[in-house]
Amino acid sequence: MTQSALPAILVTSLGTRAPIASPFGAAWVDPGFYSILRWGTTDGSGAMDAAIQIPNWVPRGLPFTIQGLAIDPATNGLVLGSPAVAHVL
Repeated sequence: MTQSALPAILVTSLGTRAPIASPFGAAWVDPGFYSILRWGTTDGSGAMDAAIQIPNWVPRGLPFTIQGLAIDPATNGLVLGSPAVAHVL
């Protein structure tokens, strides 16, 4: 069952990398070099989105990884979401 209004954060890092183990699940973003895209609460479907502007000097094809971190209502602990990889077009 999906729950809405869960505290969450959405982060991104440049490139792609193999995941590393963390206490919250597999971390696909670079924990040493990341940016926060958005923080707040999830919507009615349990999702969070963010609009970002890419400067025109960024090379086409550059990949970046996006991943969310939210409160798991079953355990009341933190959990990492599935990653997404996007490429600058």
